[in-house]
Amino acid sequence: MFTTADVEQGMDYLEQESCGVLLMCYSLPRLTRKRLAETFRLRCPFGRVVTVMNEKGRAKFADFVVYGIDGPEALLDAVRSASKETSLNRRGRA
Repeated sequence: MFTTADVEQGMDYLEQESCGVLLMCYSLPRLTRKRLAETFRLRCPFGRVVTVMNEKGRAKFADFVVYGIDGPEALLDAVRSASKETSLNRRGRA
């Protein structure tokens, strides 16, 4: 597991490490989240992207969207589902 509030540090990590789930918060600018998701998908084709948003809606770059007001259980459910899909995809295509 790796966490950071620094976008460039996050990008560097994605370039060097294998990963399964990318979790991003709405506090990052939308274009930054999109850029991180694109880099993540290049590096981790079996991975899944979860984003927390401060309004209901969709994010084309994310596999799972959590509306922040839905609370921590909704976030945990999304991360669990994303992690499970990542595992299944790796096994199915390994």
